[in-house]
Amino acid sequence: MGKKIWKVLFVDDPEIAAITRVKKALERLGCKVEMACSGNEAIEKLETSCYDAVLLEIWLSHGPGEKIPKEVKGSEAGMHILQRLTGGEFEEKGTKRDVPVVVLTACSDVNTIRKIKEMLGREGRYLYKPRDPNRVAKIVKAAIEMPR
Repeated sequence: MGKKIWKVLFVDDPEIAAITRVKKALERLGCKVEMACSGNEAIEKLETSCYDAVLLEIWLSHGPGEKIPKEVKGSEAGMHILQRLTGGEFEEKGTKRDVPVVVLTACSDVNTIRKIKEMLGREGRYLYKPRDPNRVAKIVKAAIEMPR
């Protein structure tokens, strides 16, 4: 039997260099990484695929599409996705309510951080950017392997 390949959705605006380093680090640990470069693209993918983990930047553009209401601004796009993930909205599509979500963001607003931590619960992971890509990949892998 072969090695388990984990499917990770990496949601971040397209900062090519940083994204590429984290994506390669995840792939070296045996993850198949799918990218979403906007909030709407992330929701589309979550509605059509199943993931073992989600690596999520909170500050996202909406991008094309109408999955996120137009009145949602700035960090609220990522928060909108996080709320839908932790609320189990994508369960019928296969991405479970307890899918590990690792928030990787440069956001330093205390109220936003508090909301993120509340939504993630005590098992949640919140990391500040910039971060060593290998460390990020190891944290995602540990989150996937943690019994739920």
